[in-house]
Amino acid sequence: MAERISDLSANLDSQLKNKVKSFVTFSVALAESTDISDVAQLAIFIRGVDETLSVTEEFLGWLVPMMDTTTANDVFNSLVGALNRVGVDWSRAVRIATDGAPSMIGKKAGVVTKFREKVQAVSGRHEFWTFHCILHQEALCCKSLKMDHVMQVVVRTVNFIQARGLNHRQFDSLLSDKGFPYGLPYHTEVRWLSRGAC
Repeated sequence: MAERISDLSANLDSQLKNKVKSFVTFSVALAESTDISDVAQLAIFIRGVDETLSVTEEFLGWLVPMMDTTTANDVFNSLVGALNRVGVDWSRAVRIATDGAPSMIGKKAGVVTKFREKVQAVSGRHEFWTFHCILHQEALCCKSLKMDHVMQVVVRTVNFIQARGLNHRQFDSLLSDKGFPYGLPYHTEVRWLSRGAC
């Protein structure tokens, strides 16, 4: 069974390498988050277009664990390693999308800056685009809608329930009685995806 899984993985990897060779241009999207065991994980996606204008979107890097630090150098080295593994032509990179973390978008030493410098050194082009990911754009739009008067009440209520053990246990019991298998998550401004869950 293990040999079969290994063969399938090698086949998929070789198919991706062949696809990457046919790309006329490609872009990269990065997402860094922390999993439940408190290990930072880096997800790397690649999107390329070939001569027939067929678009390929693939999950390039399995969740790459970042055991120590998640500085711009660490993330950039993981990104370069994943792209070199599939044999990309760096001169064909046209854009990168990331979240708004300082290590990603720092003007002097961020991942975006390092990626742009590498691409421009290889291709000689100065045309290169950077984007915030769509979820981050949605979060920015939510802030401009001025819905804080709603979220403040929700966050205060959730924090009140979560901070007191008895309230938390009673609320979990109520949820399980009503058939909801999920507990009540905290909302934090740093992890803006927690707003929807909250």
